[in-house]
Amino acid sequence: MLTETTTTLDTPATIERLNRHLADALLLAAEAKAWHWSVYGPTFPELHALFEAQAESARRGADELAERVVQLGGVPAAFPQEWLARGALAVPEAGSVPAPREMLRHFAANLDRIIASVREDIPRVDPTTADILTDWLRETEKNRWMVTATARE
Repeated sequence: MLTETTTTLDTPATIERLNRHLADALLLAAEAKAWHWSVYGPTFPELHALFEAQAESARRGADELAERVVQLGGVPAAFPQEWLARGALAVPEAGSVPAPREMLRHFAANLDRIIASVREDIPRVDPTTADILTDWLRETEKNRWMVTATARE
C-alpha cells in the first residue's frame, strides 16, 4: 500500500528550505548558461565547456531538490519570478558581459552562498532530505573547486 511521505520534522519548513535551494540552483544554472553564451577571449573553449558543465550540474541538482519537494507534498518553485523571490544568489545585471575572470569570481561567490546555505539547513531537515542536501553540497563544493582552480592565475 502506498502512503504519503512523512517526517518527524516540520514538513512545511522543509519544503520552504528545499524551494529556496531549488531557486538558487536554477538561478545558478541560468548564470552558468549566460556566461557559457557570453564568454570570450583566448580561454574561450575551456570556459565555454566549464560553464556548460556547471549549468548541467545545477540543473541536475535542481531536479533532485524539486522532486523531493513533490515527495513531501509541496509545489516546486518552478518559475523565474519564484527563483528571484526565494533565491539568495547575486544576480548579474541584465545585459552585462564582464571579463571572463570576473565571470568566474561572480560564479564562485554564488557557489559560496549555496554552500553556506546548504550547510546551515542539513541539520534542520529529515534524514532523507539531509541526504539529498548533502549530495547537492558535495557537488557544489566540487564545482567551486573547479571554478576557483580555473580562475587562479
